[in-house]
Amino acid sequence: DVNLFASECALDDFHTKYAVSLALPLGIMLLVCVVLVGMRACRLFKLGRVSPRALVDAVVFAVAPLVYIPMARSTFVIFDCSRLPNGKWVLDVDPGVACFDAAWGRVAWFGALALVVFVVGVPGYFLACLLTRRHELLNSRTFSQYGALYKLYRMRYSWGGVADLGKRLAIVIAAIFMSEYQLAQIGLLLAVLL
Repeated sequence: DVNLFASECALDDFHTKYAVSLALPLGIMLLVCVVLVGMRACRLFKLGRVSPRALVDAVVFAVAPLVYIPMARSTFVIFDCSRLPNGKWVLDVDPGVACFDAAWGRVAWFGALALVVFVVGVPGYFLACLLTRRHELLNSRTFSQYGALYKLYRMRYSWGGVADLGKRLAIVIAAIFMSEYQLAQIGLLLAVLL
């Protein structure tokens, strides 16, 4: 969350802060992937025997679940608009920022891209990895590459990590979009947590 760093002096407006809040975690993940693949190319730390895809998967499987809630929250903030009594649409998180104007449109596409690539794409990719290898999950090679997705669960519940991301997504949706409807928000949160 870029608001933790008092970034008002460096970032001009909400829209720039929003773009940075989405680009920073994705950029760091991409940088780590590039460094690991570069280390593999230089044959450092015996990474020459590991495929580039396995290195990228290791980063995604380790980091994506950790940053899923803050990244999903940052992504959805731009789409959480409320109508004021005067008829204008503004962001819930910052009522001084208008929705559906040109400045909003310039960053909304970035939010939609992050929604598809990260918020929906990460659980989809995890599920695809598990489904394509569902008959060989106990194979040592499969376990070494994909075990981070299912090693905490019994084999018949190997999809539990994906379900956990779905639970996290439900919590974020309840927190962001149901802020005006406290009873519905509490009900959804209780249903998810219980």
